[in-house]
Amino acid sequence: MDDLLAFTGWMMLIADCERNLIKIIQAVRPSIWSDLKNLKERKWVEEIQPQMEALGWRNVLDVDFEHHGQKGQIDLVVIESKQRFGVAFELKWLTGPDTASEMRVFEAEIQKGTKQAKLAAQWLNSRTDTVAKRLSIAESELEGFAFESIVMTRPAFGSGRTYVPNVPIVNPELLTLITDAVQSDLRLLWTIADQGEFMPREGEHFATLDVEHTFGHLRFLAEKFGSITLTKWNPAAELKAAVEKYRAHRCTR
Repeated sequence: MDDLLAFTGWMMLIADCERNLIKIIQAVRPSIWSDLKNLKERKWVEEIQPQMEALGWRNVLDVDFEHHGQKGQIDLVVIESKQRFGVAFELKWLTGPDTASEMRVFEAEIQKGTKQAKLAAQWLNSRTDTVAKRLSIAESELEGFAFESIVMTRPAFGSGRTYVPNVPIVNPELLTLITDAVQSDLRLLWTIADQGEFMPREGEHFATLDVEHTFGHLRFLAEKFGSITLTKWNPAAELKAAVEKYRAHRCTR
């Protein structure tokens, strides 16, 4: 029957069911994969919107733009009018990698997202009449605005190779933790995400160590390939400390 997909129950019970289902669809229904991917990200935006609006931030969806001959679309622009600050969110809902080659593809997609996010922020900061029209902001009011960008990914972040200065990468859970900590301060949200001082720190929360394995008569030594926990990482407490630090810094300026 051409309208059915068949896979075992174990594929859903002991593995990443979302990944397995996506892999099957990509293999046997490639014609619908692109539409399905867009629908997933649309659903994701619909989940994020109420969270942003509850904090008093205005949302603008699907903003098409062109900057220096390069075209793109911003998934979501979040605006805090009081601080004259906005963030362009680039969403990347990807398939969880299971092999080294899949990890390379996964990270290449995140890198593509950071490049797009950086371009989006540059376009927004050009503050042209086109930007004002797309955001429904008076051109005179737009003059004092500043914009940054964030890439939000799921189900994972990727490695350090995906990092681009001033374009933080977060996932939905981390975004919720940060918004809970900063409340309605969008600029502080971006700053905390970008600085990343709340993340686990080597020497305090964990330590790296060499890992040794043997196979037959061969001995493999992987330097700094393992890790051990030193103290438990409490993200809520670390975020609170980071927020207090940056707010105190603002007060002394």
